[in-house]
Amino acid sequence: MTQFGFTKQMACIGMAISILGMAAQSGIAQQQGKPGEKPKYQKIKPKTGNWCDLAKDTSRSELSAPPANFPIPAYSGRFMGGYSRTCGLGSNTSVDIASTDNIDSVLNWYRSGLKTAGWQLQEGMPGGVGVGNISGYKDGMTCRVVLRSAGKGTNIHLSVTKKQ
Repeated sequence: MTQFGFTKQMACIGMAISILGMAAQSGIAQQQGKPGEKPKYQKIKPKTGNWCDLAKDTSRSELSAPPANFPIPAYSGRFMGGYSRTCGLGSNTSVDIASTDNIDSVLNWYRSGLKTAGWQLQEGMPGGVGVGNISGYKDGMTCRVVLRSAGKGTNIHLSVTKKQ
């Protein structure tokens, strides 16, 4: 367990939910027709298999620094840890950072930085004072930014999930 209270089980559940959400969004494909016609829809069959087998890690590694190709901009601060894992459903990379800046500054920076990086954003429901959540998607990936006030600073948890 990291300093931020994120466990392997929660990361696996979060990854599965992200992938299921992407699958639900793409479960029906619109076929193009002639102008003025009602669109026709075609059901897309999802990948089948035993859920438990698909969700088992095929690889997992601890990170000593944010990956160079990480698609979420990393806020300046102290790297606290992270991991990269792959399973039959996709891959997930998570990074934890501690910043001395206040949560409002960090939240505004991520709103702007994620949009600039091409992410389509959806802010989560507020979790109370000192909490910020942003989710986004692009190119078959989902991202999640979770911010929590920590004294005079902010704890930042970044997560990217890519479906198989």
